[in-house]
Amino acid sequence: MDKVQNKTYKYLLIANNATAINFDDWNKPDNALYYNFKNLKLLKHVKDTLPFTFVFNNIGNTLLKQKKSICLRKSGFCLNSRIIRLLGIQPTKN
Repeated sequence: MDKVQNKTYKYLLIANNATAINFDDWNKPDNALYYNFKNLKLLKHVKDTLPFTFVFNNIGNTLLKQKKSICLRKSGFCLNSRIIRLLGIQPTKN
């Protein structure tokens, strides 16, 4: 990927992030999650991994406001089922 494409994706990430935060502030969690999930799909095009922290932080904040908190376990944490489906994670039995 060339630097121009990488920069373009970063700008899209920033724009989607701002939009998601605004929808979250307006108490429209489905719209906020929509833009955060769009960012998750864009992250595969960006070499920098720092945006992952912002996207997952925003998703977590939105879910916490909805009382769908992320549950902690000894072996890590379990994600909301919508995130699991989006990421294509296969659940395993402990």
